[in-house]
Amino acid sequence: MLSKLQKLKWGNKKQEPAASPALPVKPAVEPQSSDTNRALLRDPSEKKRLAACLQIKDSELLLQTSREDSSEKVRQSAARQYARHLPDGDTAKQLLTGYLTSADNRHLARLITALHNDAALRQHGLDQFTSDADLMDVAIETRFHDTRESATQKIQSLEVIDTVWRNIKSKDKVVARKLKERLSEHQQAKLQDQEQQQEVDRIIEEMDKLANGVWSPNFINRYELFADKWNSIQFDIGSEQQARYESFRKQAHEKVENNRQAAEQHEALDACVSQLKACEQTLNKSEASDLDKQLTGAKEQLQRSATTWQQLSTESQSIDSKLAQGYEQARKQLQQQVANASAVQQALATTDETTDSNVTQLRRVQNSLQKAINQLKSQTKQPAYAAQLPNLLQNVDSKLKKQSLADAELKSGIHKQFGS
Repeated sequence: MLSKLQKLKWGNKKQEPAASPALPVKPAVEPQSSDTNRALLRDPSEKKRLAACLQIKDSELLLQTSREDSSEKVRQSAARQYARHLPDGDTAKQLLTGYLTSADNRHLARLITALHNDAALRQHGLDQFTSDADLMDVAIETRFHDTRESATQKIQSLEVIDTVWRNIKSKDKVVARKLKERLSEHQQAKLQDQEQQQEVDRIIEEMDKLANGVWSPNFINRYELFADKWNSIQFDIGSEQQARYESFRKQAHEKVENNRQAAEQHEALDACVSQLKACEQTLNKSEASDLDKQLTGAKEQLQRSATTWQQLSTESQSIDSKLAQGYEQARKQLQQQVANASAVQQALATTDETTDSNVTQLRRVQNSLQKAINQLKSQTKQPAYAAQLPNLLQNVDSKLKKQSLADAELKSGIHKQFGS
């Protein structure tokens, strides 16, 4: 039984796998001959010719294919391969420089700048390009970050920057981010410029309204507001806009000056009326003893006011009717008060100078005082000196009565002496 178990045990032993035969070493690919490459590039299949372009490193053959192949795709592929594998050194630099001067070969200069492994050669190419179109092609075509960054830094057109960003944002996120920042800055600058232009247009429009509109109470405030806004502008303004603004500003400024002159004239005319009224009040407050002095001032004020009014009326284009009416009323009232006061002052002077025996003169004074009293009675507000007139009149009446009695006694004595 033991022998059976042993047979089963050994019989179930796993067999080691046989060693695999060694694989033959694949020989290195031999470079194809020029004839073979030419044969591949003459293949009718576009697809095969494209594949051949990626394998061929013969610069002359690639350059020929890039110019002569019937397929644009094959020509482009050959040109890219040519740019990648152009031998380093002065020859490549001379070729690149020569291509730059030829319109038909300029695309080769861009491809060499974008694709060649020599960083110095790529930088030499970038130094030669100035147009945004050339720099855009290099930035999109290149497989080198430093070349793409250098090319995009030289691009100025916002539209070109946007095109490059859309084409490289999935290939070079660093450069794409920088381009996006430039686009955002340009957009912000554009919005700011639009806002500035809108502000300039608004100021010009408001100044136009002032120049060609009617006068209003807040005209001067609005003029000064928009003039200050214009003067505070810190950015450049177009010559046409400056000319339009200045034209409207001059018209509006002329209105402001005319109004200021009119306001000054109005104030002067109003002051003239106020001076007449003040003089009348002073005269009305005067006592009889002060009439001589106050009358002199009142007469001078009447003369000054007449001269001032005449001068201002000539300078002013129009005078407010209410103001003119007020002046005429004040002038007439003062003239009347001067006339009344003059009569009283004359009566007082005559009374002082007249002897009691001069009956004729006393009667004249009596009439003058009575006339002045009657005239003053018609006034709503009596002058201060009016209160003294009844006493003066009574004094004159008393002198006349006394003189009448004296005359009567004299006549009576004469009659008694000489008989009737």
